[in-house]
Amino acid sequence: MSGMAEQDQKGANRIDEVVDLLFRHFLGRKADEDGLSAYRQAIRGGMKLEALVDSIASSEEARQRQEARSKDDYSHLNAAHAGADADLIVDLIYRAFLFRKADEDGKLVFANALRNGASISDIILAVSSSVEAQEKRFAQAGEHDDGDAQDGRFIRDVVSILTESGVARPRDYDRCKPLLQQEPMNRISVLQKLIAERVELREASNGSLRKYWLMGTDRFLTPEIWKTRTEQLAPRLSAPSMAQPAALAGRNFVHSGNIRVSAIASMYKGRKYIQKFLENIVSQTIFDQSELIIVDACSPEKEEELIRSYMEIYPNIVYKRFEFNIGIYDAWNYAASIARGEYLTNTNLDDLRGNESFEIQSRTLDENKTVDAVYQDLYYSLDHSFDFDMVAACGFKSNLPIATPNNMLEFNCLHNAPMWRKRLHDEVGYFDANYRSAGDYDFWLRCLKMKKTFLKVNTPHVVYYCNPEGISTAVDTPGVDEVNRARKRHAGDLISPYFQMSRKAFAREVGSDCPLDPAKSDYDLVQKYMRSFSAQARMDWPGSPRSRQSA
Repeated sequence: MSGMAEQDQKGANRIDEVVDLLFRHFLGRKADEDGLSAYRQAIRGGMKLEALVDSIASSEEARQRQEARSKDDYSHLNAAHAGADADLIVDLIYRAFLFRKADEDGKLVFANALRNGASISDIILAVSSSVEAQEKRFAQAGEHDDGDAQDGRFIRDVVSILTESGVARPRDYDRCKPLLQQEPMNRISVLQKLIAERVELREASNGSLRKYWLMGTDRFLTPEIWKTRTEQLAPRLSAPSMAQPAALAGRNFVHSGNIRVSAIASMYKGRKYIQKFLENIVSQTIFDQSELIIVDACSPEKEEELIRSYMEIYPNIVYKRFEFNIGIYDAWNYAASIARGEYLTNTNLDDLRGNESFEIQSRTLDENKTVDAVYQDLYYSLDHSFDFDMVAACGFKSNLPIATPNNMLEFNCLHNAPMWRKRLHDEVGYFDANYRSAGDYDFWLRCLKMKKTFLKVNTPHVVYYCNPEGISTAVDTPGVDEVNRARKRHAGDLISPYFQMSRKAFAREVGSDCPLDPAKSDYDLVQKYMRSFSAQARMDWPGSPRSRQSA
């Protein structure tokens, strides 16, 4: 393909992408081939973006779709928006073209215009062509010689408002900068794209289907998928018989006297899980070098009697009941403060561990003195009656990445049953008890800010039960909001300032004189420079075929 033909193809692909996004946004479907062809020809004939948006938004199909919607449906970003969404759109447009928040007068005028039938593109055109916007563009052109300096700021301000996470993450900079290409007018299409993505996300989240993300993958686990898999494996799956309290008296357990691992557990309404949980923990291969600390958060289900029957055999089980309801992180903090082990790990009553779990984690910390915490992939379960081997046979497993600051801002890699050095609480502090479900995520982000090191063990040795009644998994719980709050709280200290840098300034920082391609990401630039640097370095290696000395 010739260079000109390739350029034409890229242009056509970009037109198709914008048209398809607008079809999804206003018509709720993909663009058909006839529509793509017609708008492709119209744009090449001089149709402006604003006219394209209006053409689709004011079409008969869009009108009929709008009329079919319920009056109280606020899940779509369009001219019939609820007040909060209209204000949000106006604020986004101001940030995109005026680099400031919308003032109250402007917000009132443009938000009312949206509610009275004006299209988003009408507002974009009005703000982007204003005298203030022109002055801002002129001022930027005088201050920056590459036109890219404000792309990072645009991404930071707009994405942080528009996304559910509330903060622009590294991947947002990576994918948006090549779309912006140092051209301020490209912000129109990028803004439309981000709005369309928000619409799709809202529509997807409005469904009632229970589904659980297998972290680090593109797969989800639903009750239907679980049922199909367990039916396929039915001949191989048989629940083990649970030990009866009367049989405990015949056990002979001797503790080593050396406590290496302290497992901490918070308990509230755990009656249906407690015996299986206790059996799972006391079966750990190094339980004779461990202790289990159970903090009873004023549970009304009288689990204490069963726990004390285990304590008679296992003196390394510590039980503390509070006569008032305390939160999970208050309980963890108390347990961590009285723990005698060098290493701590949290043990949820409804989760499971393989028999060697404590041993694998503690040995990893023993062998890696510079590592502060270890974590691992995990198996997912939708049936709390299954034991570890049964869940593992089903094969629903995460694929967690290395816990770098960038990855941890995406999600909590240390989400389930990590093990960490107790001294971290002396150096970083305890869990923030103001959270109900994301206090551990907040803690790990604080650890990263203090340059603590995490290591992944590739062997999955824990089971995460997707409890429909759990704090982090049940519907209408604060889990997602709390994760976003923790992310906002720490992102500014964890995201590299290089992401907001202009492309030329970034190239200077890495010492690269490679030609700049605005369609490439910063990662591409660094990789290209590193390859060039490596090639130059090899030329000076004695004996290298490329060595100058060999020439």
